[in-house]
Amino acid sequence: MDAKKWFVPFYGLIWVGVSLWLSGCGSVVGQGTPPAWKPGTPTANPTRVQITLDLVGPSTQTKPVVTLTNAQMVRQLYSTIYALEQMPDNIACTAERGPHYMLTFLEGERKAVSVLAQRDGCRPVSIKGEAGDRRASNEFWTLLDKAIDVATPAAKPQSVAILHTLQPEMQVESTQIADTVIAQRLYNSILKLQLLAPFPQSTGPGCQEETYPEYRLVFHTAEQVISSLINKSCGTISLDGNHLSRTGTYKRDTQFDQLFAEMLRQATFSQARPDQLMLQINSNTGDQQKQVKDVTRLLKLYDKVLTLPTTQPEPNCPSNEDKIAGKARYTSLNFTQWDLPVLSVSVYEGSCKRIDLGLTSKVLRGDQEFWDQLHHLAQA
Repeated sequence: MDAKKWFVPFYGLIWVGVSLWLSGCGSVVGQGTPPAWKPGTPTANPTRVQITLDLVGPSTQTKPVVTLTNAQMVRQLYSTIYALEQMPDNIACTAERGPHYMLTFLEGERKAVSVLAQRDGCRPVSIKGEAGDRRASNEFWTLLDKAIDVATPAAKPQSVAILHTLQPEMQVESTQIADTVIAQRLYNSILKLQLLAPFPQSTGPGCQEETYPEYRLVFHTAEQVISSLINKSCGTISLDGNHLSRTGTYKRDTQFDQLFAEMLRQATFSQARPDQLMLQINSNTGDQQKQVKDVTRLLKLYDKVLTLPTTQPEPNCPSNEDKIAGKARYTSLNFTQWDLPVLSVSVYEGSCKRIDLGLTSKVLRGDQEFWDQLHHLAQA
């Protein structure tokens, strides 16, 4: 149930290009007269709504489902959907892929109606049984975001770890606060903030993504690890509970910033020392992922990386010849402490060798000791 596609009758190739660009926006003119749009009537009195989140990500990813039981919020969302206007005819739709939401409204145990809301293209809202789409409004998205937020349970963190980046990928310090009361207080203060989006995002109007944010947080519960990111330029903080617990991007306010600053003053930071290393190896013999649990050896490699000098990259390295000959080997090293990202390194081996430091432009020159340590961990 899509809105009508728009195109200009012109040459064949132009018709193909336009119709592809407008994919998903409705029925193309000339394929027959679509049925007249007859809006449905809201006859139910729903008491809850199940929301299935089809997020942008791997197709094998399990789709989270949350259930809103606040009857007043359910009915407000229900009535707002039926108040949406018909999707205009002859409208151009963009082709990006965004989150989709399947809403199943229930009246007692009876299914009242199903609604599909797509956060991409022309933002259509499709009510099952209607011949045409409706066009989502800002009010609808605000209510849906709030519904997802309220329907998702809050977590009970037992501790919080904080990573402070002083100099990208080289000077990082960390602390862990194991006081349950303090961790819960900080977490609850985030939930009190204004919700901007029901998913973690690092950009927004008037701000940009920070490659190396100054502060990263991780809340640990008995069931999960919840990452949190503070974006100073956007004035936001995110929670990634994978929709098993509260997930979203929130607008920081003065009260939160003051609370966080007070926590930082009372915390004791020290140089970050990773406790885990994940190796990802890609080569012509296959791909493998290996978690290094020997803390002594991973720290030895970590300290070695920090002492490597910078160098100029060799031309044509990595080379296409290596790829064709099946000699290319890529290794990613991700060092973490308390599930916080401390250091990432990308290594290439073939007819030449190259070591890239995270997302910086720095290239390091490895010595024999580095290569021996790396190969030993990869083969262990």
